Amino acid sequence: MLFNSLGFIFGFLPVCLICYHFIVKQKSHKIYFLIASSAIFYGFWDYRFLALLIFSIVINWCAVRYFFKLKLKFLIAFCISVNLLFISFFKYTNFFAEIFAQVFGYDYRHLNIVLPLGISFFTFQQIAYLIDVKRGEATSYPFCNYALHIIFFPHLIAGPIVRHSNIIAQFDQINRDQNLSEKFALGIIYFLLGLSKKVILADNLSKISDLLYSQTIADQISFVASWIGTIAFGFQIYFDFSGYSDMAIGLALMFGFSFPQNFNSPYKAVSIKDFWRRWHITLSNLIKDYLYIPLGGRKKVKAVIISMTLCGLWHGAGLGYVIWGFLHGLAISINNLSQSKNIKIPKPFSWLATYFFITLAWVFFRAADFKLASRIITEMFNFSEINKSFNPLFLSQENLTCLGIAALVAFFGIKTSEIAVSKFASRNSVAGAWSILFVFLTLYLDINDYKQFIYFVF
Repeated sequence: MLFNSLGFIFGFLPVCLICYHFIVKQKSHKIYFLIASSAIFYGFWDYRFLALLIFSIVINWCAVRYFFKLKLKFLIAFCISVNLLFISFFKYTNFFAEIFAQVFGYDYRHLNIVLPLGISFFTFQQIAYLIDVKRGEATSYPFCNYALHIIFFPHLIAGPIVRHSNIIAQFDQINRDQNLSEKFALGIIYFLLGLSKKVILADNLSKISDLLYSQTIADQISFVASWIGTIAFGFQIYFDFSGYSDMAIGLALMFGFSFPQNFNSPYKAVSIKDFWRRWHITLSNLIKDYLYIPLGGRKKVKAVIISMTLCGLWHGAGLGYVIWGFLHGLAISINNLSQSKNIKIPKPFSWLATYFFITLAWVFFRAADFKLASRIITEMFNFSEINKSFNPLFLSQENLTCLGIAALVAFFGIKTSEIAVSKFASRNSVAGAWSILFVFLTLYLDINDYKQFIYFVF
């Protein structure tokens, strides 16, 4: 059930909102209702993995409960290990087994392991909680409160990564929130903003990037195709994921809860460090607090390299993701070195260099394998064959218009969705405009062609 599907927008969501706000009255019952609704939402994808999600929640909650009750310090470390084994089996078994097989020279038959949806998000969300407990920065919560903060459907599949400290205290405000109607209105605007990013920009940009990255004939990969396809993908993943995050934030607000912002105009960044302060902010903060700083922070190059390489591996079990993370770690290390030497670079040049690097790194993130990534990178710098023939669709009026609009929004648009929403929400006169936009977006949705969000595979 996708956020951008008619079944969700006109079926699941309104039923949940009506029941939550008008039928279910008691606070505890509202929490039960949200847990049940979220379980149905997750089970809709694949009911087999609902049991795994529930098992994960129960095991982690019990470990913390008995940690405080019996003072068994090993329980937290043991439970963190169980979580890592849990995600490693489903996500990384084939990846590491294939590497092992290549190193030692034996045949490996790929295991048919289906990746549970959202496993990277709900597993590391719980690991972060366990570490906070071990540090003395978190306590044991009532089971239903803990379960809801993990399973709540707006963030369950692809974030934002909502920590216990961000959300659980808000559950106490159920039925006592004086600003619920205002939050609900803001939530609708957030949702529409995210939906427009997804269906108008990201889905159309995917048609351009797929012209390049679904290519199987090497001779059809050219200089022009490589650059346009990769730039399109950079915009696509931004509008796809930031659109999803906006929709998730909007959905949470409709129920009266606030999620942290996840994007802050990342393509306006003037350094790689600046980029990671703006891109997938909740993941960046998680890596900083639980990997980067414990490993030594900016004082140690290895802390940056290890943290960002693991960040790449978090995104997926593939060499391309690892290379992408390593490259970002290397770039941040160089960034730290230049700062320590007090090297000053004019902002226009530092912005251009940052965007250039980010775009090149996306090749390894998007390409199906290292061979294709290498071919595309080679063609991007093959200036001797700039005039090599390419698919004319890359330069079609429709695709160039889409790229132009995406560039204008990414480079010159309002800084954050939060600022954009506050500007529009403060003007009652635009209510009609938002209504028209909603009708347009729902008509724009193809009932048989809902495009999945990119981050669902992570």
